[in-house]
Amino acid sequence: MSFAGGLNKAKSEHKMSQYDVDIRDYWRIIKKRKALILLMVLLVGSFSYLFGKLNEPLPLYEAEAAVKIESRTGLADFFLQDFWNRPDTIATHAFIIISFPILAETARSLGWIPSDLQSAEIRNAEEHLLQIKRLQTMLRAEQEKNTNILRIRVVSEDPQEAVAVANTLISVYRNYNIQEKNKQTFDTGTFIEEQIRITGKKLAETEEELKTFQKDHDLLIVDLQTSATLKRLYEVESEYEKIQTDKNIVQAQLQLSEKQDPENLSGIFVSAEGGTALQDLSKRLSELVMERKTMLVEFTENHPGVIETDDRIESLIYGIRQELRARLKGLQTVESKLAEKLKELHKKSRSFPDKALRMSRLQREVKLQESLYSQLKAKYQEISIQAAGKVEEVSIIRPATLPGIPVNLRSKISIVITGVLMGLLMGLVFAFLAETLDTSIAAIEDVEHLLQVPVIGTVPQLKKEEIEKTGGEKLLKNPYLITHFAPASVLSEAFRSVRTNMQFAGREIRGNTFLFTSSFMEEGKTFTVINTALTLAREGRKVLLIGADLRNPTVQKAFGLDLVPGISDFVMGNCEAADIIRTITDLMVGDMDVDDILVTPGLDNLYYVTCGSPVSNPSEILRSDRFRDFLQSVKKEYDTIMIDGPSVLPVADALDIALLADGVFIVYKIGKIGRGVLKRAKAALDQVNARVLGVILNGVKPETGPDYFAYQTRYYARSEEKKENRKWGIRK
Repeated sequence: MSFAGGLNKAKSEHKMSQYDVDIRDYWRIIKKRKALILLMVLLVGSFSYLFGKLNEPLPLYEAEAAVKIESRTGLADFFLQDFWNRPDTIATHAFIIISFPILAETARSLGWIPSDLQSAEIRNAEEHLLQIKRLQTMLRAEQEKNTNILRIRVVSEDPQEAVAVANTLISVYRNYNIQEKNKQTFDTGTFIEEQIRITGKKLAETEEELKTFQKDHDLLIVDLQTSATLKRLYEVESEYEKIQTDKNIVQAQLQLSEKQDPENLSGIFVSAEGGTALQDLSKRLSELVMERKTMLVEFTENHPGVIETDDRIESLIYGIRQELRARLKGLQTVESKLAEKLKELHKKSRSFPDKALRMSRLQREVKLQESLYSQLKAKYQEISIQAAGKVEEVSIIRPATLPGIPVNLRSKISIVITGVLMGLLMGLVFAFLAETLDTSIAAIEDVEHLLQVPVIGTVPQLKKEEIEKTGGEKLLKNPYLITHFAPASVLSEAFRSVRTNMQFAGREIRGNTFLFTSSFMEEGKTFTVINTALTLAREGRKVLLIGADLRNPTVQKAFGLDLVPGISDFVMGNCEAADIIRTITDLMVGDMDVDDILVTPGLDNLYYVTCGSPVSNPSEILRSDRFRDFLQSVKKEYDTIMIDGPSVLPVADALDIALLADGVFIVYKIGKIGRGVLKRAKAALDQVNARVLGVILNGVKPETGPDYFAYQTRYYARSEEKKENRKWGIRK
């Protein structure tokens, strides 16, 4: 197949779906690396089975029990809607059931720790704390979705132990809940009974004192006006005393919140006005304190979870203080108003007889004690009703049964299947990784298959030591001119191959203007175009080298030329075409020494055009008619015109030049960029109908090793000495 035929086929195949091309690439890599993939499947599959067999864990058994949580199940709830109105959520029960008090009581019931130990003694004994922690690691409590049922799961190496722990735990928690929910009822009943006795005694004493006073002073009633005023005075004094009592309570609570430890604060706040804000805050504080105590069983005070809980407790106490300050301020305002009213009433009561005042106060005290005694009796009846209907929120609906099979042992078949799948995945990963890192001569086929254009040459990668050994100190100073300073080197011979294949491509398309570009920056396009131009000039061809990378001009640096005048100066009309074409004379007056110029013949056949003055619109310069006319005018004067253009993807300049060139060569540095980037660059050139004639691989590390290139260099160097203008066939 001819070179042009291959190019046409490449363009037609590029129109196929990108997805299909990628799938074919993947399948080609899989077939190429199938041995590696099969090896990984066998190794990982076998290793998985052996690892699973040798590291099989001890069997663990899981026992599951369930309890139902119902809030306020007692008979008294029908009568006492406001006295007991604190239902706990399922999440709260799930937390409390694995808290330290429940775990400690469960451990006592199981006989893991002595039954006569108190919580403080357990906390201070390391061996007992280890038992609590072990019990905690075995348990997991979670809510059944969309129900008020709590499932308790216990995992243990002994199935009998798992069942015993689960059933003991739910039994302990049920008893604990009954005790906690009814403790307040029993304690309140005892307290109210004592208060009834004290209040009844005081009421009898007050009634006897009133009776004696009336008998001694023969005073039964007072006039209506005096009675109304005294009644009002009594009401205001009672309200004033109540406000003072509430204020003192709030002040005491505020002082406690500022001095006491948070653990001693939970549960002490009550609302002096019958509200629920402080009660809710106190309840949340109690829950946080319980959570902190449970966490301290397993963690230290410096653990992030404990620190976070401390911050939440501090924030909650701050909220309590703010609520107390607001209430105290309100009570002080009411107290001030009542004090003014009392002052007026006392002033008005000074005209009343002392006997009437004394009798009024005694009557007021009797009524106060009667009212208090009646309230206590009513509250005692309520407590008695509640005690009769004992609150029981937790009921056991499913005790744990003996588990049959372990929950942590996997099937051997599943282990092998998992290993095979992991091996297949790892094999594919290693296959694609090996393909990506493969920079051998075989990479030529990959690039040709990827871009559907031929590779016209490969430039090997040489280290700094090899370059110094090949070309000496001069080459280290100017590595761009390796074919000039080291014509017998491996790199020089590689550029001769590029030269020959480029000439053949030029004859196929009958053109002599070529653009050298790359997908991205720093892939060696300037290095490639300079040395290819030098090899053409040494052959005796008249070559024009144009530096058209206006954004990053480099050609003039390699030859020690001035940047100005150049392309930009000509396009802007600052000079003529003849003024921007440099010759060997310009090299001699430039930075290069005459001895360096005479090292190798051929520089007199090479002509140069630099970029010129820096401009802010490189794309407009390269698109201009003057630049197009310039290229047309030099086509007949020179055998070959080589353009060092910018990279394709960063800017659009290369696409503008590609429209003016007869052909485009892409320089691709192995390992510099991904192959997908290279393919996008080729697609961009195809979109503007540019003729991509071939790819030059730069930085190749051939599998055959450096001896291959050394032999090739010696062979072709002798051939060059015998016949400088020998023509080469295209290398496959």
